[in-house]
Amino acid sequence: MLLVGLVAVLSFALVTGLIVRIGFQTVVDRADRQNAEQLSAEIGQRLGALRVSDSDAEFEARVAQALNGLPVKTEVLAVTDGSGKIIYTSKRDRAEKERQRESVLKQLRRVTWTRVATSDSEPLLYAFKMVHIDTMESNQTIIAAVGQIAAWAAAIAIVVAVVVSFLVSRPISEQARTLSRALSEMQAGRRDVELPIRGAKEMREIAASAAELQEALRREEELRKQWAADVAHDLRTPLTVLKGQLEGMIDGVLPSDRARLERNYEEVRKLERLVNQLADLTRIESPGFKIELKAVEAASILAGQAQRFAKTAAAQRIKITVGGDAIPAAPIQADSGLLERALANLVDNAIRYGDPDSELFLRAERRGPDRLAFVVDNSGLVDPQDRPRVFDRLYRGDRSRSTQGSGIGLSIALAIAQAHGGSLSLACDDANRRTRFELTISSVDIRLSMAARQSE
Repeated sequence: MLLVGLVAVLSFALVTGLIVRIGFQTVVDRADRQNAEQLSAEIGQRLGALRVSDSDAEFEARVAQALNGLPVKTEVLAVTDGSGKIIYTSKRDRAEKERQRESVLKQLRRVTWTRVATSDSEPLLYAFKMVHIDTMESNQTIIAAVGQIAAWAAAIAIVVAVVVSFLVSRPISEQARTLSRALSEMQAGRRDVELPIRGAKEMREIAASAAELQEALRREEELRKQWAADVAHDLRTPLTVLKGQLEGMIDGVLPSDRARLERNYEEVRKLERLVNQLADLTRIESPGFKIELKAVEAASILAGQAQRFAKTAAAQRIKITVGGDAIPAAPIQADSGLLERALANLVDNAIRYGDPDSELFLRAERRGPDRLAFVVDNSGLVDPQDRPRVFDRLYRGDRSRSTQGSGIGLSIALAIAQAHGGSLSLACDDANRRTRFELTISSVDIRLSMAARQSE
């Protein structure tokens, strides 16, 4: 639309300028014609009243007297008799008469001579070149006509601007209608709508964004379907086990001993854990979810994780090392409960799938003035085919299917990082067989504490 407005304004200015210029020139030419007609009539009337019978000198004097005080100025004026002899010129210097005669004839070479009959029927011819409107007269004429010309110029320019705007906006309007129809089809559920990326820059950008949105919706719907299928599968398995066990005990086929009840109770706990995790993930990802910020220390959080998982890590012969000097000493603003839960999911994942007899590093590092990254670095690799989907809900790689994990831990950790204005990323060092998870959060207090230390 900016292009349409610009074209309309330029068209208006161009047309107005052309019309004003042409209009002014027309006014001046019309005034020159009127003056020429008036002057010609006046000269013819004055010369027609003369008699030619006098001597040459007397007749020239009477012609000069008759042509004195003409209403319009002339650049040169000449009068000849019927034979072409010059009787009078506006050049008054007689000493230069012969030279002037040649000059006058040269100046009047392309001027039409007018024949007029005198009172004694002796014909006279006259010709003149009129002085064009001078500056004062031109200004007065232009001022008198400017209102009319401007009105016509504005009217015509508006018409031209409207026509040009229509011609320019028509393809844009057509593309807008095409995009509108495509978006309506997308709203109706289609995910294979063709979006033409052409035309004005703004329309191309809208079409490209719509195409990206359609692809994102398609991927999200596929994930939703896969998630629903995975949830159904993960719920169906323990439910089937419980149903079979309970039916067997009811029918008396299976004994209702303590060991069997404990196994069934464990299946119920799996179901409870899965449902609770799904509920937590939905709550954290909901648009209205708000985290409860308070001052916490990164070193304290990491030390708590190391202490919490010390026994589990020792069972796998894994040593947990908390990073040293890089941990910021200043408090940060975060939801400590959610942050600890996200880090617990990462540490538990690293211990469960990491290499035995190895070292697991926990540390915090600054990422600019207002961002902090928690790093969980362990020995062992995520399978290459699993890396693009490790954060997908309920996704479990081949190695994790034999464990008690639900496939939601990393999804919850990612949602918690995003709730803190940050992100969660995975990096694998294939050469050294190490996996690195980096959970980044945004914290204004880091920036403030750094500024305070710099000012000390």
